[in-house]
Amino acid sequence: MGAFITVAGENLIAQKQGNNQVLNITHFVLANIAGLTPGTEPVDRIEAMPVPGDIVDTQPVTKSGYVNANQVVYSLTLDSTIGDYDFNWVGLKADDDTLIAVVYIPLLEKRKTIGVTLGNNLVRNFLIQYSGIAAITATNVPADTWQIDFTTRLLQIDERERLSNFDIYGQGAFLGNGFNLVYQSGSDFILQAGHGYVGGIRIETGSDINLTAAGPISVWVDASLQGDINGVDAVYNIIVDASVQNDYTDGSGFKHYLYKLADIDGSNVVTDKRASAGLVDDHEAKPDPHPQYMMDSEKYDSVIEHEAKPDPHPQYLTPNEVPTIIPAGTKMLFVQSAAPTGWTQDTSKNDYMLRIVSGTGGGSGGTDSPILNDKIPAHNHTMTTDGDHSHGIGYSVAQDSVSNGGEWIVAPNNTIQSTVAGAHAHVINNNANAANWAPKYINTIIASKD
Repeated sequence: MGAFITVAGENLIAQKQGNNQVLNITHFVLANIAGLTPGTEPVDRIEAMPVPGDIVDTQPVTKSGYVNANQVVYSLTLDSTIGDYDFNWVGLKADDDTLIAVVYIPLLEKRKTIGVTLGNNLVRNFLIQYSGIAAITATNVPADTWQIDFTTRLLQIDERERLSNFDIYGQGAFLGNGFNLVYQSGSDFILQAGHGYVGGIRIETGSDINLTAAGPISVWVDASLQGDINGVDAVYNIIVDASVQNDYTDGSGFKHYLYKLADIDGSNVVTDKRASAGLVDDHEAKPDPHPQYMMDSEKYDSVIEHEAKPDPHPQYLTPNEVPTIIPAGTKMLFVQSAAPTGWTQDTSKNDYMLRIVSGTGGGSGGTDSPILNDKIPAHNHTMTTDGDHSHGIGYSVAQDSVSNGGEWIVAPNNTIQSTVAGAHAHVINNNANAANWAPKYINTIIASKD
């Protein structure tokens, strides 16, 4: 994003490195400077600390860690208690106030929480790249201990894209006249403007490249993806050499892919060795480039043919076949308020209980309600006597005689015994209050299939 080390910062780093001293980068400086263009930098990298009126905040470095020996990351966390201000300039300064590095960014708002109005949180990361910077700043904590490291993930994405291109174009392929070697005069040649793919990496030149060569010799292109966590670019070099060039990995771990563009003989006659990337055009020019798939016209015809069949889905029932499953007139019970669609309720039967029979079903009978039983059928009770017998009658008042024709004798336990003998009658009164019979039931309806 246009981050750069200032000339003053570079001089201080070199001085510390030469004197074997530690460079202590301590603070972030945030400023709002009118007229800045994000992503740019001064041509001479001479940058002064902003005037006090433009500086909106100065905060100590929150965290720092190394990516590798030549890259160190400084991080600043601004929580919701900090604000309110806007900034488009971020600088790193050392403990002696030397401005080490600067980046111009799009204007950012920093707001703090006030009452129910929530503020925002910002995290700014600043990568400084300089040979041996991790040792110079005594940074011995890897950045991945406090930051999410996306480097591996991003590199995997780049590699996956490269392999996808490689599957299509192979080790090398060029579109049109891109990188085509053309003899001019004497020992002068040009590689024509255009683009192509080497090892799956897309390379491009917007203008012709001038070359000087004396045959017999070959012209090669060396392509690689190079960069850091801030971005990766396609980098290529033109090699003029008679020896065979092979892929290799450089000292920084970047893989390089080599491809021969042309041979030049002793008479300066050029033999083009580029493979054409016109295979895409050839592919698209085929009348049926993907025979495993239906073309649009075939799909249309197929749909028409499908719909024209009398039974395009024999595994499913047609509307005419559905009624044959349940013949019309079939009666069923439904525990619901109304007959379902396609059925008609039979109202000829009302207030009936269900009766299960072992014989022929469908009949009905009876005259009384199944939920109210207040009828007792006519019946007789029989009582017999055993001849002379006596009855014990509890009595609570002492009395020695009565005038009903019989003799009563008071017993010691307040019980009197009747001495009347012979057969006699008893009256039985049934004073029981029997409740109406009300068995449990469920309301159902009978419906007939239409």
